[in-house]
Amino acid sequence: GSGEIGKADGDFQSASFDHPQGLVLHGSTLYVADTENHMIRKVDLESKTVTTISGDGEQARSAWPGAETGNLRGPWFGKPKTTGLNSPWALWIHEDTMYIAMAGPHQIWSMKLDESRIGPFAGNGREDIIDGALLPTQPFGTDAPGDGSVSSFAQPSGLTSDGEWLYVADTEGSSIRAVPFDTSKQVRTVVGAADLPNARLFTFGDKDGPRDQVLLQHAIGVTYHDGNLYICDTYNNKIKVIDAASGTTATFAGTGKAGLDDEQGLFDEPAGLAIAGNTIYVADTNNHQIRTIDLETRKVGTLTIEGLEPPVLQEKAPTFSDAEKVVAKKTLIKPVDGKITVNVNLALPIGWKMNPLADLSYYVGLDGNEGAIDRSAVGRVDLETPVDTFSVQVPVTGTGEDVLRIGLNFYYCQNNDAGLCKVGSVQFVVPVNVSDDAKISEVDVKHAVAP
Repeated sequence: GSGEIGKADGDFQSASFDHPQGLVLHGSTLYVADTENHMIRKVDLESKTVTTISGDGEQARSAWPGAETGNLRGPWFGKPKTTGLNSPWALWIHEDTMYIAMAGPHQIWSMKLDESRIGPFAGNGREDIIDGALLPTQPFGTDAPGDGSVSSFAQPSGLTSDGEWLYVADTEGSSIRAVPFDTSKQVRTVVGAADLPNARLFTFGDKDGPRDQVLLQHAIGVTYHDGNLYICDTYNNKIKVIDAASGTTATFAGTGKAGLDDEQGLFDEPAGLAIAGNTIYVADTNNHQIRTIDLETRKVGTLTIEGLEPPVLQEKAPTFSDAEKVVAKKTLIKPVDGKITVNVNLALPIGWKMNPLADLSYYVGLDGNEGAIDRSAVGRVDLETPVDTFSVQVPVTGTGEDVLRIGLNFYYCQNNDAGLCKVGSVQFVVPVNVSDDAKISEVDVKHAVAP
């Protein structure tokens, strides 16, 4: 990934993503849930290339491929590359099929690895915690193909499996669900509020114990290991372990207090985890760290990754297309020591001041690739303190006409303690004619800031 937000395919350096959330490795291929692009991406670790295999880059409004053309009885499948997705969050592969936690429509989807079809596998698209048949008889319906209820999910965000069941961190319902690969079976709840007659989405907390007493809060991550489910009980800042058969739950690490401390075992909204060898690796999201937990001793550590550097991004200057424009008169100006000077005045209204806590920068731009002003002047300049008057000096390479642009976003507040602050945006357009015979060496520009 280039480090820039985008949806470009290509080699590792040029490909781009938008807040990817889930990964699954299959052979030498890494599949990525590119959540805010609403896409599934395929990363070939041998050729070092990224390709999009599902989703068109737009958030889908339909949870039922084909229903918009009148297919109300299913099966609801589409071609992966032309079927819109809605916030794919986590991935799992079982045999020849990829399963997708489709958080947006509150469903579990499936896609064949040969990329021939994609569509809902479980969930009627109604946000809830209800056990029952995999799919309804019609979109969003509550009628099962046979007798009984139809399964509902609430923002599923994590997937794992024991080979027979697909376990789901059903996040908004603070529950862990189990989806059968055998389509003759039904969705069940491992721990959560599915048995309650109402208020299922509003039943959460932090309580260990037998299945019918357990309370979680916004659990996002889940992984299966040796008969147990290890979960990120995200809003409780804990890692918990659940007996996959009985639902008995216990805190494995974390005190419930948010923090970053190995000795105390503190976490801050952990959101993902995986097990390798005898170690649990935890994505400790709000701490921006990868944490480790020894499965035997439960000792918590912080992983040190050496030699990993973020991509170097080229800063892109803002266009200031929506900024107020202040156009100065063309000025005949004389350079001094090879530079010309523009004095900027942000005329704040009475009773207002620059926000001392907000950094202030301005961007120098020039029209065209040639002119009297040195093109090396283009770019961002940071001021040491946020002030309402300052001078901009740019070098010149000769005489003649040019157009200098000075753009900035600025922040200003009332002088009293009301706490009201505002943001302004302005671009000064300063045409100049550089001449050694000019009588002045500075240009004054002013922007009357609205109260």
